[in-house]
Amino acid sequence: MADSKTFSGFPVQNLSSDSTSVGQIYYNSTSGSFKAVTAGGVSIGTWASGGNMPGNYSLQGSFGTRDATITGGGSGPGMGPPGYGAIGLTYNGTSWSEISEINTLRSGSSGFGVSTSGLIGGGYTNVAPDGNKAFVESWNGSAWSEVADISSNRTNAGTAGTYTAGLLFGGSVAPVTAVNESWNGSAWTEVGDLNTARTRSLGQSVGTQTAAMMIGGEGVTVTEQWNGSSWTEVNDLNTPREIGGGNGIVTSALAVSGRLVSPNAVSALVEAYDGTSWTEVNDVSTGRVYTSATGTGSGNNNQQSLFYGGATSGSTANTTATEEFAAVDFVVKTLTTS
Repeated sequence: MADSKTFSGFPVQNLSSDSTSVGQIYYNSTSGSFKAVTAGGVSIGTWASGGNMPGNYSLQGSFGTRDATITGGGSGPGMGPPGYGAIGLTYNGTSWSEISEINTLRSGSSGFGVSTSGLIGGGYTNVAPDGNKAFVESWNGSAWSEVADISSNRTNAGTAGTYTAGLLFGGSVAPVTAVNESWNGSAWTEVGDLNTARTRSLGQSVGTQTAAMMIGGEGVTVTEQWNGSSWTEVNDLNTPREIGGGNGIVTSALAVSGRLVSPNAVSALVEAYDGTSWTEVNDVSTGRVYTSATGTGSGNNNQQSLFYGGATSGSTANTTATEEFAAVDFVVKTLTTS
């Protein structure tokens, strides 16, 4: 006759605010293991090396998913003079390859969309009288086309949304701006401004047109969340950073690497946002700045992100490293008894 085993421990208070999917386990009596569900919380994610970029690029306009990313322009060797370019690249989950070049060479543009339909806006061209520009180009899966400009010249803005319903907010405009513009697929309309003007936040395409995030930024620690009509300050990052990567949605986002606000040093830290607060998760192998991260964030569904290019120190792009993030919905643990 088999021995009976008993689980024992301390009682835990059940709150009305608790998610119904948090804290559940499923025990397999045959294998002696249990599956702990992570839905509704920060998932258990790891980083792995992906295919290197074909050059040392940074400050690219990017959009897409971990296995289908598009980038345009940027800075790096082979792009000069003046040090920025028009190169287009795509990542297929394994390797990078060149695609059609953008029409106007630039660095520091910002993008949103998916691999078959997206756009990049703004950027820096070093053309007088103001190096920041308002140019916008759309991608249809095979070529770039110029579309309506944003209302003001800017670079390193935050973005969110899809090709037919997007946002572009903040950025550098001698020196910074709080302006937020909404895109409907053909035209831009100014909507509610950020509470804190800033540039060089962590991430492009964080959220949707009606639920977006601006994470950190140059010289600030603030995280703001957009509800479709106004911005509200929410919990700050645990470690304030700028000009790193980020992606996801407002209930499931990643803030990846970047430069510490103080002291001035490159960090490999990664934090995950669950809709309320930030939690440190596994670091990237190569900390960097002036970089990009695309994908779907840290939550329970489609937990995949891509982090690539950038500079490991200073202002020179000097890494081709690509890292891939994946998180599972659950973790299996082996049960031991005594």
